[in-house]
Amino acid sequence: MITSFISKLYFHWLGKSIQRKKQIDHNARSIFKSAVSAWGLRTLISRHVLSFFFFLHFRDLTWRHCRKLFSDKESIDTASLMWNAYMNGYRSYKDFGYRQWLNSRDITRQLALPQGKPVRALPEGRESILLKEIQQIEKESYSGCGLYYEIYEPRVLRALRSLKNRLSEYDLAIFLRILPEFGWDLSDEAYMASCQAESEVWAEIRSDYGYDE
Repeated sequence: MITSFISKLYFHWLGKSIQRKKQIDHNARSIFKSAVSAWGLRTLISRHVLSFFFFLHFRDLTWRHCRKLFSDKESIDTASLMWNAYMNGYRSYKDFGYRQWLNSRDITRQLALPQGKPVRALPEGRESILLKEIQQIEKESYSGCGLYYEIYEPRVLRALRSLKNRLSEYDLAIFLRILPEFGWDLSDEAYMASCQAESEVWAEIRSDYGYDE
């Protein structure tokens, strides 16, 4: 229902924008200037509703960006990309833009990788950054644990679960693909079992040092 309503507004605004652009381009090429058609009340309403809708839908667009987009006479191509991002289910306009850039690359012209070194993920660099974040979590969690794996494990799981919740949809797919290489299970069951083991170890430590007396 909402998509149908927004679709009508978008195509009305798009048709009016293209019509005005053609008239402006014609005037620029001709010595005979013709009046450029007015936006009209319906088009103005459509523009404001679309601005507000896309501002609410995309989590990485500001209100100022959306207003400028639908007010700028050069905005037709960008607005079309925004509409395609919405129709393809993206909540991040930047993620959609990067996917468009990635699809435009001619991967067939890239040099083949050496045998045994497959491409893990594109875009290049995101997997490397996530690998370093996981390794850093493991390193920091080790501090203060002594030789107690039961204390070390839940620290790692807490940090990894927190990282997972902060990732975008694109990074999350990469994160879930590389996580098995480290052997961590982030399921609720594994996490609760790890926390239980941690509690038991701390209880033993307190008992050994006489803190329970």
